[in-house]
Amino acid sequence: RERRLPIALERAEALEFLQAIDSPRDRAMVLVMLYMGLRISEVVQLNVDDITERTEAITFRGKGGKERFVPVHPAVRQAVTYYKAVRPESPRDALGEPLFVSKQRRRIDPSTVRRLIKAYAARTAGLDRRKREKMSPHKLRHTFATLLLQGDVDIRHIQELLGHEHLSTTEIYTSVHQRDLIKAIDRHPLDAPY
Repeated sequence: RERRLPIALERAEALEFLQAIDSPRDRAMVLVMLYMGLRISEVVQLNVDDITERTEAITFRGKGGKERFVPVHPAVRQAVTYYKAVRPESPRDALGEPLFVSKQRRRIDPSTVRRLIKAYAARTAGLDRRKREKMSPHKLRHTFATLLLQGDVDIRHIQELLGHEHLSTTEIYTSVHQRDLIKAIDRHPLDAPY
């Protein structure tokens, strides 16, 4: 039985989606998801000191205390720095000083992030109906993995970045489209004359 590919944005769709975002906070959050592949729970638990101008990577502790090393892309550092310049002061909570805060100046809630992503998807004209309706933080995580795979990143590296215990979990991204097969043949190194 053929498995349906997870919903993920193509590169051009992801760029158009980013253009729909008009808030420094929301742009920084989405870039964290698109460039780091974080789960929504990890995004909302980030604290102010977790990403600075000098942060090269963050270590996350997952199920069973397993550690996951995730590099911080320069675009993320830049967006977070820009957001911090306009970020409202927020009190510390049980987890620390939250990076992403709500209008009430408290740690942003996952349901708020989901709602924002749906609203930005609705504004992105280039998305088909299914992607607009189904867009979520987890779909941005799928986009992260799919774009890396399309960029020829080794699937074991993607597995590590996502924090998947089993490679079979990551392999859902390896189903290919016909155009990917055509591109693969176009890149054949032999290039012999007729």
